[in-house]
Amino acid sequence: MGIVETVGAQGCVERLYDGDGDGFGLSGVVLCTCTASIPYTTVEGGDCNDSNSQVFPGATEACNAKDDDCNGIPDEPGSTGCLVRYEDVDSDSYGTTSACVCAGTTGYALLAGDCADDDPSRNPGADEVCDAEGIDENCNGAAGEQNAKGCTTWYFDGDGDAWGIATSSRCLCAAEGKYAAAVSGDCNDGNAAMAPTLAETCDLLDNNCNGQVDEGVMSPFYKDNDGDLYGGTSVKEACTAPIGYAPDAGDCNDYNPGIHPGATEVCDDLDGDCDGLVDEGLTLLTIYRDNDGDGFASSAAVATQKCNIPVGYTTAKDVTADGKSDWDCNDSNVVAYPKADEICDGADNDCDGIVDVQCPDACPGTWPYDVSIPHHTPIRLIDLDGDSIDELLVIDSSGKLTRVSPNGTGTAVCPSLTFSGAADARTSFTVNPALGNWKVHLVQGTRIWDLEACVEVKAAAGDLTGFGVVGDWDGDLALDYAGHLQVSASTCFKRAATWTTSCVASPSGKPWDGAMVVWELDGDGRDEVIAVRGRTFPGTTYYDGY
Repeated sequence: MGIVETVGAQGCVERLYDGDGDGFGLSGVVLCTCTASIPYTTVEGGDCNDSNSQVFPGATEACNAKDDDCNGIPDEPGSTGCLVRYEDVDSDSYGTTSACVCAGTTGYALLAGDCADDDPSRNPGADEVCDAEGIDENCNGAAGEQNAKGCTTWYFDGDGDAWGIATSSRCLCAAEGKYAAAVSGDCNDGNAAMAPTLAETCDLLDNNCNGQVDEGVMSPFYKDNDGDLYGGTSVKEACTAPIGYAPDAGDCNDYNPGIHPGATEVCDDLDGDCDGLVDEGLTLLTIYRDNDGDGFASSAAVATQKCNIPVGYTTAKDVTADGKSDWDCNDSNVVAYPKADEICDGADNDCDGIVDVQCPDACPGTWPYDVSIPHHTPIRLIDLDGDSIDELLVIDSSGKLTRVSPNGTGTAVCPSLTFSGAADARTSFTVNPALGNWKVHLVQGTRIWDLEACVEVKAAAGDLTGFGVVGDWDGDLALDYAGHLQVSASTCFKRAATWTTSCVASPSGKPWDGAMVVWELDGDGRDEVIAVRGRTFPGTTYYDGY
């Protein structure tokens, strides 16, 4: 307790010593007086520097290293002349809460932004470090951002194939977004099928990014001109067969689609399956050279084994059905071969050793129209001269061709026909106009070799059809006609095919069963019936109408 000086009177006021006259005195230095007396002039104590009138409680604090307001703290925050600084607990030169403090005040930093003021390693000026804890060292709100210490270069990988492009990279603590490739070198970052470590596949792409496309993986294809899926020797490498190419070679004829390896061998004189052999494994025929193309070979022809019969060759034939092969007797004559039709040409056509059987003489005559006598009839009605009146043609057993006029008279057209030999003769015939001098021939056979005219004969002798037959019936080596010709003045033909004595009596008294025609012969307004008597009756008879 300070000294109290009393001036005397009761009721005095204790006044403090105020040496600097700032209104505040020294605590503990008191004088009780009735009135203020310098230096005891104030009742306010607390002056911490009574020799400086600028220092007293409540004075304005100034940044002067003094305790101007006598609060025990010199230059506290807010002092006049203070500077804005930031509280820096960890003394890392970065603070948090701002304050206006005097320069040199400890615990404050010039810079703010410290995100962890208890860790001097974390502040805006610190280096970001890649760490597993994900700490934000530089207080930018992100942990382990691009270019942090310990970062790794990651490349942009647009196609997700783990290969990036060298021109776009970031140094990151870990893969981030499209920056996820640890290596670069992708030659096409828009196609995951293209990367340096991929195997090359045949797809028209540079899969392994070596600057080559489909190297070592393409297949050979061969030019296939005929479209049979086999090619020749011209080769092209590709992933798939180009148009006009095939995957397999070995075609020995690339212009024939039926010829290629594996094809079925057929008989065509070609190597169908390209094995170097022709027509192998097929059934072989024994063939012979046929020089004239008539289907028969000479008995002297050399036998050849072949699967087919080429032009100019034939097989052996047994047309006589005797169990033996029949051979061509003249292999340079196309109309001479076994069983051929015998024609009048001075040759043995049917190879039976007989030349020109039954060849008739020619007879002159003018025939303005074609005349056709159908099968097995020795009589025929036809308009020969174009006058719209039919003429009747009759052939008898002697070979005489007679034209019968409407008045019933007959004119011999070929009165002197003769036959060579006594072999088969025939009765039906066809008369055609000549191409030259208008002659008519009565010939055997169906082939026409005399261009002057022809008669086609088909029915064989001995064919007892009831139409009459020509043959040597009496053994005199002359041809006979088996049949009769009758003319009746009335049509008394019955369904039973018989003639009655009330009409016309037959010479033999036997029924008429031969060929017939109905014709007006004598102009009496009634038709006459002309008929041929069949079977084996020698001679030929012509009867006028009544």
